[in-house]
Amino acid sequence: MGDDENQPQKAIPAAVKAMVVDTLGGRVQVSWDTESAATPFGQLVFFAEFLEVSGLFDAWVEECPLIYNSPNE
Repeated sequence: MGDDENQPQKAIPAAVKAMVVDTLGGRVQVSWDTESAATPFGQLVFFAEFLEVSGLFDAWVEECPLIYNSPNE
């Protein structure tokens, strides 16, 4: 964990247009900061939207269900 976590977030300038993306986790507002460095997760929200729209996520969950077991039983 770096020092970036404690840095205050920059406000989105009014001139920057944001777009809304629907994902499984709800709506996400996406905007670009041309002065920031790229991150490995920059396009992740669009991949999440693709999984939602295509139905691939639901199909994957049906094929690979999670089963929780407790060692206390």
